[in-house]
Amino acid sequence: MQEIVLRIEEPEADATRLDELSLSLRAEIESTGVGVARRVSTGDAPRDSRGLDATELAALIVAVPAALQSVAAVVTAVLGWLTRAPQDRAVKISIGDNSLELSATDPNERAQVVNAFLDAVEVELR
Repeated sequence: MQEIVLRIEEPEADATRLDELSLSLRAEIESTGVGVARRVSTGDAPRDSRGLDATELAALIVAVPAALQSVAAVVTAVLGWLTRAPQDRAVKISIGDNSLELSATDPNERAQVVNAFLDAVEVELR
């Protein structure tokens, strides 16, 4: 299995908003049937804490089969989710040493960046 880390960025979003966004993105990813998404866990919370911090709420780990098609399906799901989002929202996708930040950019420019990312991931999956 390959783990993909997704980090949602939306300026001015508080913990409640980040929680809603991550649940929405998680549902979008899981609707593809390609993998299972879960929250990032940084271990047990301190005894006196009140819950997850905003960094944890904004991050998901997606476990998919170690195949380029699976990674591409997750990237496509993230792109679809972002098209229904405000202009200032972004998602950073990380696989090993490769990272890609997606936002509402020009579709032609975005396609080039996504293709370069997938090419780098394909090399890593070999």
